[in-house]
Amino acid sequence: MFTFRGQSFERPILCCRGCSTPVFRLPADTDPYERIVDTMLLKAIPIDPQPKPQPEDKAECATCGSTWNLNGFGLPFVIFEEGDL
Repeated sequence: MFTFRGQSFERPILCCRGCSTPVFRLPADTDPYERIVDTMLLKAIPIDPQPKPQPEDKAECATCGSTWNLNGFGLPFVIFEEGDL
């Protein structure tokens, strides 16, 4: 179970904040108190057509081209429950 801002998600999906396209499925063992950072994305399951990010690459949306600064202010993703999409 992943809890974010008081809402619990059984199977959390990260969507691009730019275009709302589902891009990553978080692993079941995700720590809800862990910040969503690039190391977490390396364990995430990409949702087609999103490629799996490589450690040296900047995360980029395959649909709209938005790049994600994971160290910047604010969360670069919108979180949904897998069944809600």
